[in-house]
Amino acid sequence: MGKGSGVLDLEDFLVSNNIMPLGAVVYALFCTRRYGWGWDKFFTEANTGDGIKIPAGLRWYMAYGPIVIVLFLFVYGYYEKFFM
Repeated sequence: MGKGSGVLDLEDFLVSNNIMPLGAVVYALFCTRRYGWGWDKFFTEANTGDGIKIPAGLRWYMAYGPIVIVLFLFVYGYYEKFFM
């Protein structure tokens, strides 16, 4: 990682900048795609019980919004770390 850094700095970079964002993308894909949990099961589970309900009109955002946001932050993190 550079002069003055250690093994834990590398581990922090791998976990914080790689594994966690990619895990969030996999989780979002699992919850909203038919090959995973599926949108209908996710929607039913999220609206069970008391509290705020997810409107059915947010399906497109819930399926693509978090994935696009996390991937943007993933790429921006690499750009900031290595090119700035």
